[in-house]
Amino acid sequence: MNNFNQFNIIKEILQFEYENKMISKGNNFPKLNINEYNLKYICILLHNKIEISEISRYFGWSQKELSDRLELLLKEELIIKKQNEYIPYLMVISLEEGKKLNDIANIIKDDYINIFEENHKSIHYSYNNSVYLNEISFEEYFIWWYHLLYSRVTDLLIEAHIIDIPNTGNFSYIVS
Repeated sequence: MNNFNQFNIIKEILQFEYENKMISKGNNFPKLNINEYNLKYICILLHNKIEISEISRYFGWSQKELSDRLELLLKEELIIKKQNEYIPYLMVISLEEGKKLNDIANIIKDDYINIFEENHKSIHYSYNNSVYLNEISFEEYFIWWYHLLYSRVTDLLIEAHIIDIPNTGNFSYIVS
């Protein structure tokens, strides 16, 4: 494909707004700001199967500038190198892909809602008897309760070797 076509494809991909999100365990925080040096866009373009040489050409980077950026992403485990190819090691979720994922969620949504409705009284009782009663709303308490619940489920999945935590301790993703 010629440079003009690649340039237009990249321009089309990058026309959307993208947000960075992260799920972290414990005191793990990213060591770099993915919004700097177009690092986020490297991940997005790799996800869209754009070759690294085309990404470099699009941004007008020297080999050193490209290597520095790739090294930052590799250290943070946001990309990996497999057989001389760089691959995003995080989810890049487009609107279209997000709709499909919303459909790996509607399958169990009703089950979750039923569980929360069945346990609403006990969760509310716990809130009313907690030290947080006068500090936060029930809704905030419930969100934290839910966060602790899915954190515990995550720990159980890790213990069962169903999921692995990256060395950084962070699961990052980019949403369009």
